[in-house]
Amino acid sequence: MSQNRSKFIGPTIKVCDINIEGISKAKSEYLSKLCLDYEVDVIMIQETHADSALDLDRRGKVPGYQLISAECHPKYGTAIFVRQSLINVKTIFSTKTGDIFQSAISVQGITFVNNHT
Repeated sequence: MSQNRSKFIGPTIKVCDINIEGISKAKSEYLSKLCLDYEVDVIMIQETHADSALDLDRRGKVPGYQLISAECHPKYGTAIFVRQSLINVKTIFSTKTGDIFQSAISVQGITFVNNHT
C-alpha cells in the first residue's frame, strides 16, 4: 500500500492575497522573499497607499515579480504582480470608481480579480 495519499491533478498556480497597509521597500523585499520561498505565482495586494505609478514604482518593486496591474490612491490602492517566469499573462481590466478598486488579469487562461472597497 502506498504511503502517498496525494494525487497529482495537473499544474497549479499559487496566489498570495495581502492587505499590505502601505507598501514600502522593506515590505516589498520581505514579500518577495516569502513568495519566492513558497513558490507563489500571483501576488494580489490591497492598500498600497501609493498615490501615483511613480510612487508605487519607487516603493513597490517586488524582486522576482513583475507588476501587471495597479490602481493608485494615497489612502487605498491595489496592485497585482506575477512571477517573472510566467508566460501568457495579460490585463483584462483595471478600474477605480470612487473608493472601489478592481483589477482582473489572466494567467495561463485563469482569471484573477483583485477587488478592494
